[in-house]
Amino acid sequence: MKLMRYWNPICLLIVAIMTAVTLLGYPLVVANSADRSTLGMICISILFAGEGICTIIFASVYLDRRVSAATFFFMCLLSMEFFYLSLEIVGWEAKEIFNSGYVLNAVHHAEHLVPPAMLFLFICYQVYILKFPKEKLHRLLVILTWLALAETVMVVINLPTNLMFGMDGLEISVGPLRALLFIPPCLMAAVSVWLTVNYSPDIRHKITLLSCLALPIAIGLLSYPLHIPSFTAISILAVYLLLYGEIYVDRGMRIAKYEAEIMEQKVAMMVSRIEPEFLEESLESIMMMEGNPPETVEAISEFKKYLNENVGTISLKAPIPFDTELAHVESYVKLEKLRFKDKLNVRFDIGVRDFMLPAMTLQMIVENAIKHGITQKESGGTVTITTAETEDSYVITVEDTGVGFDVNAPRPENGSHIGLTNLSSRLTSMVGGTFEISSEIGVGTTARVVIPKK
Repeated sequence: MKLMRYWNPICLLIVAIMTAVTLLGYPLVVANSADRSTLGMICISILFAGEGICTIIFASVYLDRRVSAATFFFMCLLSMEFFYLSLEIVGWEAKEIFNSGYVLNAVHHAEHLVPPAMLFLFICYQVYILKFPKEKLHRLLVILTWLALAETVMVVINLPTNLMFGMDGLEISVGPLRALLFIPPCLMAAVSVWLTVNYSPDIRHKITLLSCLALPIAIGLLSYPLHIPSFTAISILAVYLLLYGEIYVDRGMRIAKYEAEIMEQKVAMMVSRIEPEFLEESLESIMMMEGNPPETVEAISEFKKYLNENVGTISLKAPIPFDTELAHVESYVKLEKLRFKDKLNVRFDIGVRDFMLPAMTLQMIVENAIKHGITQKESGGTVTITTAETEDSYVITVEDTGVGFDVNAPRPENGSHIGLTNLSSRLTSMVGGTFEISSEIGVGTTARVVIPKK
């Protein structure tokens, strides 16, 4: 039977257990607080707080109702972390209240089984988000399974033999083969690092995933002389908070990309319904009407040219040559000059042409400068379009002497900045470029596009 048939009751049961353990357990601990050491009370309080955080995050992911393979593994990790924190609490209770070496010994053995299980689930999470090749997946899972089994076998063997560790009263005694217990987790961590280095799509994923491994290892090494595993358990919780943020950053980026694709599909659909031949013939007929003044004929001619150039490129998903984009802008500027005459001046200072950019990039910036800058100023103004080349990039600058605006002021949701935000996203996704804009009220606005050389 499929697990998803029982997904809701299983998740609700887990949340109920987590909530009950956290809410009922802490009052019992506080009742005997006088019998505990200060360090023990501090650690137990932090561990219970960690259990509460695990419960809240687990419930929030479940209630989100958009469970993917990545979030499934993350929820499993949260459940495992809750169990790990609970083991730590039981260990403190056994040592400081009940003075039970047997319980403490059982806790220490169980704790050695948790890290390999967590690493196994963490690597499964990595495999999903890093798009690991399916043909290599079976071999990877076999290796991880054998490493986890090796750790389990050593822990079971240690119970009667104490070859790795044992209990000297209420203190841990180190056995002659103690180092063997660290080999499987270290090898699994090495596999995780290898996956991160070789399959991370960008530096953000590399930093996040490597931090997730480095933090518990560093805390574990620093706290090892103190024999306080609780510090490692708490550091792992910090890792899961980092992963929680990463999941929702990735989701936000996917949603933004999806919305951009939907918008492009809508634009492409609208463009596909335009019949260029019909438009051209209609405009041609209007131009040939008897009695049309020369200005009208010129305007229609420029508009026809503008449509011919833009209808073919507006729906393109690949970058276009800058010269093609510049031709579009020149047609657009001529049409605007017919409207605003001497109120609008446009200067071209084209220092470099041989590069590619997303269609409509320059035109959208120039249109924004004219519409929201120059034409809003009673005396009009000038738009200057400049291109330049640096050692590692191409730079487009559009300056206007219009009314300007406060870049920090809140803007309406349906304002022109939405188009510029989409422009920035397309620049980043298509050519790895950046877009920035600065402005001063009464002075004008400067927009700058930087496109890195491939």
